[in-house]
Amino acid sequence: QVPYFETQPLHSSQQKEKSYANGDILLSLNVKINIDLKLLLMQYADVLEIVSPQSLRDELYEALKIGLTNNKI
Repeated sequence: QVPYFETQPLHSSQQKEKSYANGDILLSLNVKINIDLKLLLMQYADVLEIVSPQSLRDELYEALKIGLTNNKI
């Protein structure tokens, strides 16, 4: 997914902070946390990791956990 995020930034403030040997990258965004951001990040929950802020990471983790429980087959 790295080439996608490099050519289609999540936000205009997106900056590449670091590249890793395994091909991963660390991106930073300078944004206000709101429902639109949370929904955008949830779209990519399978391919990204939120490093900070921890409160956002925790909130989205709980939402995903509840979603998995609610939709268990």
